[in-house]
Amino acid sequence: MEKYRVGIVGATGMVGQRFISLLKDHPWFEVNCVAASARSAGKTYREAVGERWAFSWEIPEKVAGMTVVDAADIDEVSKHVDFVFCAVDMKKDEIRALEEAYAKHEIPVVSNNSACRGIEDVPMVVPEINADHLAVIEAQKKRLGTAVETVKKRFEDIRVAEDEVFLADVEACQEVLAGGEHVDGRFADELFHYRFRPGVSRAMG
Repeated sequence: MEKYRVGIVGATGMVGQRFISLLKDHPWFEVNCVAASARSAGKTYREAVGERWAFSWEIPEKVAGMTVVDAADIDEVSKHVDFVFCAVDMKKDEIRALEEAYAKHEIPVVSNNSACRGIEDVPMVVPEINADHLAVIEAQKKRLGTAVETVKKRFEDIRVAEDEVFLADVEACQEVLAGGEHVDGRFADELFHYRFRPGVSRAMG
C-alpha cells in the first residue's frame, strides 16, 4: 500500500522523538515533515535536537537531515503531509488552539495530548474496538468548518489495513503472556512498527 505522509508537530521534544523512533521503517507511515517551535525552525532536525536526543540509537538518517518547520506555519506543514501526530508541550489552551488550527486547514490530527479530550466531536479511537466512534467527527464540520469525509476515509483505510495484521499481534501477545513476561514499553514499541495504535489519542478531523 502507498504510505501516508505524516508530520510530527513538537518533533524535538521527548514525545516527538519517540514518535520518530516508532515510525522508523513503518509499513504504513513515512515521516515527511518535522515541526517545532520558531527557535528550532530552519535548522536540521539533528541540529535542533542536539544532545537532547533521548535514545541510545541514532536519529533515523532521513529525519536527521530534514529542515525543521515552524509548527505555527500550518500552510507550509500542509504541503508535506496527509496528517500529523501532535506531541507539543504547551499549555492546554495553546495546544487546543494549535490542533484546531490544523483541523481547520483540513489536516487530520492524531494527538498525544489531552487538550481536546472531552469535546463531544473529538473521537477517542482504538480502531479494532470502537472505529465507529469516528462518526462523531461529522459534528466538527459545523463547529470548525472542515470537510470531514477525507478525514474519515483516511482513518477507515488505516482500520482496514490493521485487520490484516491483527491476528499476528494477538498471537504475539499470547506468547508473551503465556511465558509470564511483562508487556513492557519495548514490546509495545515493537508492535507499533506493525500496527497503528493510537490508544487514547484524539483523532481530529
